[in-house]
Amino acid sequence: MTVEDPPTLWDLAEGERRRDEGMALVRGHTDEDYRSAFERVVGDFARQRRDFTSEDVTARIGQPPNHPNAVGALTRASAVRVGAVKVGRRKAQRANQHATEIAVWGWR
Repeated sequence: MTVEDPPTLWDLAEGERRRDEGMALVRGHTDEDYRSAFERVVGDFARQRRDFTSEDVTARIGQPPNHPNAVGALTRASAVRVGAVKVGRRKAQRANQHATEIAVWGWR
């Protein structure tokens, strides 16, 4: 840390708070029917104890009608709700994601 760094620059708890706040905001602006469908699909994976990614969910229900950031927020919230944890990462399959690394959620 340097003298110029603001006190919250290196504050993990503050970073997590901001993450959670932003995700809640995005989820709150997401269509309720889409949110329900997303949670239902994640629930299906949980009952089957199948690992999954956000792409696995959107392959079944499509992209959100309002904002693409909703996918990440919904994935994390839904995964935590069913007790899934991050078990790995893989490259995104959708070309517009430029092979970015995405979380794999599961029950290991």
